[in-house]
Amino acid sequence: MLGETRNRPLSCTLFNTVTEAALDFSMIYNAMSINENVEFGARVFSTVVNGVTQFYYTTPFRGTHNSILPLAIPVRGTVASLHTHGAFMERYGAGSNNFSQEDLRWLHGDYLYVATPIGSLLRYTRSTGIIDTVSTLIPSDPNDPRRLNQVSPDGISGPTTNAIRPSWVILSPWIAYFTRW
Repeated sequence: MLGETRNRPLSCTLFNTVTEAALDFSMIYNAMSINENVEFGARVFSTVVNGVTQFYYTTPFRGTHNSILPLAIPVRGTVASLHTHGAFMERYGAGSNNFSQEDLRWLHGDYLYVATPIGSLLRYTRSTGIIDTVSTLIPSDPNDPRRLNQVSPDGISGPTTNAIRPSWVILSPWIAYFTRW
């Protein structure tokens, strides 16, 4: 499974819907993404607890300023993919605030979400081909002239760096295995 697990981690938060999981991810990781100008990505899986289907997202991957390569690798059981687009960069213009063609090619599961520098969370639904706005109240980049809100990316604490997997872990499982001390 290349580093992913479909067994629910004991310490993860469960959500009633995929969208609730995506909103939680975007509140934390869009702030970090803007501050560090890198993309973060995770997958959403489902689990059944006391007969009720609930959802959780995996420990996020840290990408580069314009890519989160591990999301390109299909993993069985993925319900949705989540990712951020980093800080506002003039060279990308409005493109940072939409799904890229590359994003849509990497769709695994039923839904794809992107948290953008303007402070919007977008959802693409595979079955309908529709892109809709889930929220405009997530952290946004003060440098983006199209900014939709005043939710600052500063002061939002996320997990420690050790809790975020660098992209090479999933791409090089042998290296990850042999470098554990």
